[in-house]
Amino acid sequence: MSESEGNSRRGCCLAGPANGFRKNFREQKLPAWQPLYSSGYIALSFLVIGLISVALGGVLTGLNTTVREYQEDYTECNDCHINVSPNSSCECNVTFNLPDDISGRVYIQYRLTNYYQNHRRYVTSRDDSQLRGHLENSPSDDCEPYKEAMVNGEMKKIVPCGAIANSIFNDTFNLIYQELDVPITRKGIAWATDAGTKFQNPSGGWSAYKTQYTMPPSWSEPIWDMEGGIQNEPFIVWMRTASVPDFRKPYGIVERSGEFDGGLKAGIYHMQVNYNYPVDEFSGRKYFVITNASIIGAENSFIGIAYLIVGGVSLIVALIFALLKMKGPNSASNRYPTTVDAPQ
Repeated sequence: MSESEGNSRRGCCLAGPANGFRKNFREQKLPAWQPLYSSGYIALSFLVIGLISVALGGVLTGLNTTVREYQEDYTECNDCHINVSPNSSCECNVTFNLPDDISGRVYIQYRLTNYYQNHRRYVTSRDDSQLRGHLENSPSDDCEPYKEAMVNGEMKKIVPCGAIANSIFNDTFNLIYQELDVPITRKGIAWATDAGTKFQNPSGGWSAYKTQYTMPPSWSEPIWDMEGGIQNEPFIVWMRTASVPDFRKPYGIVERSGEFDGGLKAGIYHMQVNYNYPVDEFSGRKYFVITNASIIGAENSFIGIAYLIVGGVSLIVALIFALLKMKGPNSASNRYPTTVDAPQ
């Protein structure tokens, strides 16, 4: 076959619509569509965004105003912070005035500051297999130096092991109003997924493990003597580490019965604190918090304010573009076609 015949056949194969499309695509000669917005369209878009944001911000801010909260710093209560240690206790009484009624479901919380639970070594110092009830295995090496402990000359494994469990918050509160003890339950404060799945007691009970295991050094009683064992809700709450150094965790819920059926009334209260938890060594502070919640949760003014700011800025931008529209015709879509054919 001659050279001219070969070139003729190759030219024949490259012809046709499909090859023409590929050629135009490679050389970027396909028709293109480019939206060109006018100032009117832009003003309308920002107007809609602004109105929605302002409406949401107003609703969230309004719901946030229904939340009542009171907190008290008791770090230096009766100078208990001077001599307290994990295995010692000091009792103190904090008298305070609750300025407003706190209606609905009332929560008691504790707050700690300058406490870095998100430290890498601290966060990993636990054994999730052990917390799921699998005690037949040796505790994880991540639990060091709270993996094992010497008890009466015998080395025993620690349950629950690790620095998180060893440092559990162990202050207790008793709230009194007009010589009446405010009923506080410590159930219902942990996440259902944690209490039902991530934390389990041994399937065969504790009897087979009591001689092999011991409690963490800072604890006053072993886990099997605590209500619920590993499924003890205050313990589960503490094991969910905080991501910031200033955090609060639920302590309990005021039971709605009798005098406290509608919540807590304004007035003089006494908080009896069994002071066990030392915070001076890390320059921290301790608070107890009394609060309720709205349908969106605890007090949080930031979200509502953020929506209002975004909405306000959007409305200002919408006004600017509306003025530009009124000043004169500025419709790019009228001056330019929306479909642009690439140059040949």
